[in-house]
Amino acid sequence: MDWTDFGAVLSWVVSGGGAGLLAYQIVDGIRWVKELPGEPKRYVSWAIAGTISVGAWATLTWFGAGEWPVTPQAWIAAVFQVVALGILGSEVTHARRDLSKRSYPGRATPHRG
Repeated sequence: MDWTDFGAVLSWVVSGGGAGLLAYQIVDGIRWVKELPGEPKRYVSWAIAGTISVGAWATLTWFGAGEWPVTPQAWIAAVFQVVALGILGSEVTHARRDLSKRSYPGRATPHRG
């Protein structure tokens, strides 16, 4: 990916897992959120990932990389899809970074050999 291409970075945030990774980093960096029990922390992460995703999608659309939805149903579908991708990225990041450590103590990632 070309990190100097603003559109490519926003596309990665929206559809390449970037929103989930950013949400994970934000949650990990805020002490009171980091200290929440598992489920509430997960929901905060989902809200952050969804907000980041919608913001990046709106920015991409504003700059002409897509078209604005024209009906309320299209708006709901578009926002739902973007938020769902952000949440999925957050869950994948959590599974890769945290759950793999529990399954494979002493290793950041599972052994693949």
